[in-house]
Amino acid sequence: MAYHFFADIQNLNIQTVNAFGPSANSTINTIENENFLVTSKHTATADTNAIAVCNGQILVQQQTENSELLNIVFKPLPTQPFNFPKIKYFIYKGIKKDSLIAATTTVLAAKGNNDLVDAIWAAFETTNTTGSPSQAILGLDTAINNLPESQTIEDVFSTIYPEVQFWHINAGNTIGKFDKDAIGFEIVLDTLFYQPTLALARNSATFIRAKTLSTTPLQKDFFEHWNDKESILNFIDPCAFFGSFYADKLSVISASQKSKWKGEDLYNNLLSKFSNKNKCYIDIRNEFNFSLNYFKNYGLSPTNNFTEIKIKKGDTAFASIDYYANSWPILILDNTDFATSTANHQSFSLQLPSGNGDNPEPIIYFSKAYNNSDTFPDEYDKQEKFKPLAVANNFSDEFNIGLPWINGNLISSYVQIKYCKRKSEEVLPLPLNTQMRKGDNFDCLFSPKINFNYNNSLTPTKFCNESFYIDLRTIHGYDAVFVPSISFDLDKVILFANLDAYNENTTKKYLLPFELNSEFKNVNTDFKFIDNLILKYQNQPLSEIGDNVLITFTHPQWSTIIGYNEFEGNYPVFISIVENRLENINNQSYTVFDIILKGYKINGNKIEVTSHNLNFNIYSLNLN
Repeated sequence: MAYHFFADIQNLNIQTVNAFGPSANSTINTIENENFLVTSKHTATADTNAIAVCNGQILVQQQTENSELLNIVFKPLPTQPFNFPKIKYFIYKGIKKDSLIAATTTVLAAKGNNDLVDAIWAAFETTNTTGSPSQAILGLDTAINNLPESQTIEDVFSTIYPEVQFWHINAGNTIGKFDKDAIGFEIVLDTLFYQPTLALARNSATFIRAKTLSTTPLQKDFFEHWNDKESILNFIDPCAFFGSFYADKLSVISASQKSKWKGEDLYNNLLSKFSNKNKCYIDIRNEFNFSLNYFKNYGLSPTNNFTEIKIKKGDTAFASIDYYANSWPILILDNTDFATSTANHQSFSLQLPSGNGDNPEPIIYFSKAYNNSDTFPDEYDKQEKFKPLAVANNFSDEFNIGLPWINGNLISSYVQIKYCKRKSEEVLPLPLNTQMRKGDNFDCLFSPKINFNYNNSLTPTKFCNESFYIDLRTIHGYDAVFVPSISFDLDKVILFANLDAYNENTTKKYLLPFELNSEFKNVNTDFKFIDNLILKYQNQPLSEIGDNVLITFTHPQWSTIIGYNEFEGNYPVFISIVENRLENINNQSYTVFDIILKGYKINGNKIEVTSHNLNFNIYSLNLN
């Protein structure tokens, strides 16, 4: 199925202002804020058709600032044809109301306006001979309109509203008409700690804001400032997304005529409409999926965010730069960073800090990156996706990445790499007060924030599309990345993590599973630990097993977990699983897993990681 550009480009102007990225500071209620615009805003010489990027479902909401304009939240059903972070929503902003709703009424616009309207009319007329379909079908229903802006969009899509259809639309269909002066487009990623709300569905543009710091900020204010800035990582520059079709044809409509472009044609004919056409985003995450120095363990101090990395662009020598040099948690490269070349790509190399011993055995996971090779553009694949690194003089080995380059220009694209920690025999420095640290294999893999209101949901299961690295070499002989999810049934809540990518440079050990020790039947063992990573089936290939990790709670236990509200609400919270190996009176070894919540609390002028023991235990007999 072909992917499409989000608008008919015939009348689209070249973007000169209001591009995705840092924008001017603003003052709100006497407080100055630094701003990052995550909406790509455009203008055109005439009103222009909005195009469905792929197959998906829609939710329509009225703009708060302009009652004559609508926004469309588009929930994609397939994934893009190339490796890319999972997209939760495309949001179309600035749709003319009369392209979907009849003037001065609450019924659908007349047939002939666009494919969306025509599809709804066709379905309506199969069962009705009079009347018109209501605007409620699109989501402009009183029940949804009355919801607060804080309501999550996910809850709206997963709830049944009798009058609302969440209409399915096909890729390339017209879904409304943009106002020529108010075109906006957002791409929201499907991440664990960010739940987009109806505020995004109703505004004309979305700004991520962080209160401007004083010259000598308190540690609490400093950490809060950078925590707020992390929110930009939940969005992708549309220019970089469409530029990522560099090697895969993108369907583009101009005056109703469809073309399929990639490579040079894509750059010259489409990306040239964006002011970010030459910007490449290098998104370096830590093992918890936050930006490289979110915990301040790779920087100079808890109130200095300078994070030195070393970069070599093309054939130049390594140079030290600050990863956060643009004042936001992402590295951005452009044409001026590279010498001219006749090749079809540019290469660059990175060396990352070891945190003065905090990460003595780092490993890179190439989540989304081009391999720097003669066969460019190739994604890293299989064992290439994992690259163990050595450390010397507080920096890792170098590793290489390629970026698309055509006729003296970088093509806007996005790279995501994860700088993870392997379990080490070395003695690590004490963790910083702001630092989460994994103490065991499955420690801090799950978060209570994965919870959702399953009672009103169409499905009892929620899948997270963010991957987390686990080093299982000491027990199972290999390491891998997993994606966490949650499922509810009548009597239990199951947290489970599915294997996403396995490091094929390591060798799997086939071991017997843990089993509950019958001796503990009189102990509170409603909370059970099931580990299918320790395979139940001997000598079968990993890919055939469907490896996963499952932890089962009773509903009261899960209510206790999500009901704990003593942490600061805007920060990550994880379920910590602390392993204690013991021996019973029969000289049988067993393991007790303590269940602890880790989050952040304000302590005077500081914000620090703190723990809360839930007094739940897992008991498991060691058979190995």
